[in-house]
Amino acid sequence: MNSHIKTKLAQVDALASALHHTCFRNVELLDSQLLIDLLNPLADLIDELEEMCTGTELAAMTQRNSRYLAAMLKVIAGNQSMVEPCMMADLLIPILTSLDAVEVQIRQVNVMGSGARQELHS
Repeated sequence: MNSHIKTKLAQVDALASALHHTCFRNVELLDSQLLIDLLNPLADLIDELEEMCTGTELAAMTQRNSRYLAAMLKVIAGNQSMVEPCMMADLLIPILTSLDAVEVQIRQVNVMGSGARQELHS
Protein backbone atom coordinates (compact mmCIF):
# COMPACT_ATOMS: atom_id res chain seq x y z
CA MET A 1 0.00 0.00 0.00
CA ASN A 2 1.17 3.49 -0.88
CA SER A 3 2.90 5.28 2.01
CA HIS A 4 0.95 8.46 1.21
CA ILE A 5 -2.31 6.57 1.71
CA LYS A 6 -1.06 5.13 5.01
CA THR A 7 -0.09 8.61 6.17
CA LYS A 8 -3.46 10.07 5.17
CA LEU A 9 -5.26 7.17 6.88
CA ALA A 10 -3.31 7.90 10.06
CA GLN A 11 -4.27 11.59 9.84
CA VAL A 12 -7.96 10.75 9.35
CA ASP A 13 -7.87 8.25 12.19
CA ALA A 14 -6.12 10.68 14.55
CA LEU A 15 -8.54 13.53 13.82
CA ALA A 16 -11.65 11.32 13.99
CA SER A 17 -10.43 9.81 17.27
CA ALA A 18 -9.67 13.24 18.72
CA LEU A 19 -13.11 14.55 17.73
CA HIS A 20 -14.78 11.45 19.16
CA HIS A 21 -12.86 11.76 22.43
CA THR A 22 -13.56 15.50 22.70
CA CYS A 23 -17.27 15.07 22.02
CA PHE A 24 -17.54 12.05 24.31
CA ARG A 25 -15.95 13.93 27.22
CA ASN A 26 -17.83 17.21 26.70
CA VAL A 27 -21.09 17.76 28.60
CA GLU A 28 -22.00 21.18 27.22
CA LEU A 29 -24.38 21.51 24.29
CA LEU A 30 -22.61 22.43 21.08
CA ASP A 31 -23.89 24.87 18.51
CA SER A 32 -24.50 23.21 15.14
CA GLN A 33 -22.15 25.68 13.41
CA LEU A 34 -19.37 24.78 15.85
CA LEU A 35 -19.89 21.09 15.04
CA ILE A 36 -19.72 21.86 11.34
CA ASP A 37 -16.51 23.82 11.89
CA LEU A 38 -15.04 20.87 13.83
CA LEU A 39 -16.10 18.28 11.23
CA ASN A 40 -15.07 20.16 8.07
CA PRO A 41 -11.32 19.39 8.43
CA LEU A 42 -12.20 15.69 8.85
CA ALA A 43 -14.42 15.85 5.76
CA ASP A 44 -11.58 17.47 3.80
CA LEU A 45 -9.11 14.76 4.89
CA ILE A 46 -11.56 11.99 4.01
CA ASP A 47 -12.18 13.58 0.59
CA GLU A 48 -8.40 13.70 -0.02
CA LEU A 49 -8.12 10.08 1.08
CA GLU A 50 -10.99 9.09 -1.20
CA GLU A 51 -9.23 10.68 -4.16
CA MET A 52 -5.95 8.93 -3.28
CA CYS A 53 -7.68 5.54 -2.92
CA THR A 54 -9.50 5.59 -6.25
CA GLY A 55 -8.85 2.26 -7.93
CA THR A 56 -7.51 0.59 -4.78
CA GLU A 57 -9.02 -1.92 -2.38
CA LEU A 58 -9.84 1.00 -0.04
CA ALA A 59 -11.96 2.91 -2.58
CA ALA A 60 -15.32 1.61 -1.35
CA MET A 61 -14.55 2.36 2.30
CA THR A 62 -13.32 5.87 1.63
CA GLN A 63 -16.25 6.64 -0.63
CA ARG A 64 -18.69 5.35 2.00
CA ASN A 65 -17.05 7.44 4.75
CA SER A 66 -17.05 10.52 2.53
CA ARG A 67 -20.76 10.16 1.74
CA TYR A 68 -21.60 9.44 5.39
CA LEU A 69 -19.77 12.52 6.64
CA ALA A 70 -21.25 14.73 3.89
CA ALA A 71 -24.74 13.57 4.88
CA MET A 72 -23.96 14.15 8.56
CA LEU A 73 -22.83 17.70 7.81
CA LYS A 74 -26.04 18.39 5.87
CA VAL A 75 -28.19 17.05 8.71
CA ILE A 76 -26.32 19.14 11.28
CA ALA A 77 -26.54 22.25 9.06
CA GLY A 78 -30.29 21.72 8.67
CA ASN A 79 -30.78 21.15 12.38
CA GLN A 80 -29.75 24.66 13.46
CA SER A 81 -29.95 23.84 17.14
CA MET A 82 -27.75 22.79 19.98
CA VAL A 83 -26.51 19.20 19.86
CA GLU A 84 -25.41 16.97 22.70
CA PRO A 85 -21.74 16.13 22.19
CA CYS A 86 -22.24 12.50 23.20
CA MET A 87 -24.68 12.17 20.28
CA MET A 88 -22.02 13.59 18.00
CA ALA A 89 -19.50 11.10 19.39
CA ASP A 90 -21.90 8.26 18.56
CA LEU A 91 -22.25 9.55 14.99
CA LEU A 92 -18.47 9.29 14.52
CA ILE A 93 -18.41 5.59 15.46
CA PRO A 94 -19.12 4.25 11.92
CA ILE A 95 -16.12 6.15 10.56
CA LEU A 96 -13.88 4.94 13.39
CA THR A 97 -15.12 1.37 12.91
CA SER A 98 -14.30 1.38 9.20
CA LEU A 99 -10.86 2.85 9.91
CA ASP A 100 -10.23 0.07 12.43
CA ALA A 101 -11.25 -2.49 9.80
CA VAL A 102 -8.78 -0.97 7.34
CA GLU A 103 -6.04 -1.11 9.97
CA VAL A 104 -6.74 -4.82 10.48
CA GLN A 105 -6.74 -5.35 6.71
CA ILE A 106 -3.37 -3.59 6.39
CA ARG A 107 -1.88 -5.72 9.18
CA GLN A 108 -3.14 -8.89 7.50
CA VAL A 109 -1.66 -7.86 4.16
CA ASN A 110 1.65 -7.03 5.86
CA VAL A 111 1.70 -10.39 7.67
CA MET A 112 0.77 -12.32 4.53
CA GLY A 113 3.29 -10.28 2.56
CA SER A 114 6.11 -11.03 4.99
CA GLY A 115 5.11 -14.71 5.02
CA ALA A 116 5.24 -14.80 1.24
CA ARG A 117 8.67 -13.15 1.29
CA GLN A 118 9.91 -15.73 3.81
CA GLU A 119 8.66 -18.58 1.60
CA LEU A 120 10.49 -17.11 -1.38
CA HIS A 121 13.75 -17.02 0.55
CA SER A 122 13.38 -20.59 1.88
